[in-house]
Amino acid sequence: MTPIYFPFTFVSRQTARAISIYFKSMVVYQASARPLPSEMQPLVESGFLDVRVPDSSDQSRFDNVVKNFRSWASLHFNGREMKTVFSRSAEEPIPFFNESAASQLVADIKDELKSNPTSKAPDALFDARIFMEFAQEFDHQSHDIHQDLGTYDEKIKHLFADIKGANHHPAADKLSAANISKNNPEEYLIIRRLEAWTYLFQKDAAASGILLVGSRTLLEHILDKIPTAKKIHTYNCAPDPQADTEALHLWRDNLMATLTSLVEADRPAATDMPANECPAEPGESGVSLSLYLIPNLKPLDCLAACISKPVARCGNQLPISDIRNTLIGLINSS
Repeated sequence: MTPIYFPFTFVSRQTARAISIYFKSMVVYQASARPLPSEMQPLVESGFLDVRVPDSSDQSRFDNVVKNFRSWASLHFNGREMKTVFSRSAEEPIPFFNESAASQLVADIKDELKSNPTSKAPDALFDARIFMEFAQEFDHQSHDIHQDLGTYDEKIKHLFADIKGANHHPAADKLSAANISKNNPEEYLIIRRLEAWTYLFQKDAAASGILLVGSRTLLEHILDKIPTAKKIHTYNCAPDPQADTEALHLWRDNLMATLTSLVEADRPAATDMPANECPAEPGESGVSLSLYLIPNLKPLDCLAACISKPVARCGNQLPISDIRNTLIGLINSS
């Protein structure tokens, strides 16, 4: 059983490095068979990232909608940030345009979005895939911006350290301590993301009972919707590449075996979770894994209970008889 990262389709190197302390590999979904972001390619080549495309139907139609929507967005937002475009894709049902849109683009998008009698994919699933495509682009762009801001922060700190020197002015202390405000893109439209991602999840015939999330906001939402969820343990490790020891490999294998048994147990209990800590040495940038057990509720039913509108079943997810419970792991990087 391999844990699935949700409800995102973009994985940064930092996120992958944090999760790799606890797990040898993880699954991430893609909305289509389009090329992956370049940052994710090495993660796939290393064998850590298992990329799955639960539904790749109507690829030509999908590509045309994405292309035409980008053209429309370019006309009406004049190259503004992806967040604005991403917001419109969530606020309005496809085709994401109003009466002021260019008439030819509107006509093209309408034609592509008309019911296709040869397609087996329901429109709700197709709409969700389009939304997740732009969510990935937003996440990728936000990640690049935050990296640039982080580099800028470091340069500012070094600059003020040089300015202060031996006879520094008190005002320099305040300026050098100031940080650029950065919003967490993973919290943006998080519930809408969950709704769209659930459509992809239900199409995965090899879905897992272990779900990993990096959004505390989403975790709190799930805990609010499912009061039977119980926190069973928190592990604390450090994302130190030098800590890749035989002891860590063995501990990771034992952890995976324990989590699998909890997912498959008839009557799982928090006492089934061993409390032995990760053998990796603590470092300056620790990563914690908090585990929450949702007994007697399979993952798809768990997700369906956490969204505001029912997800239309797009065919039946192949039953995995061994999965009886859901485990959610919150990955938190300090």
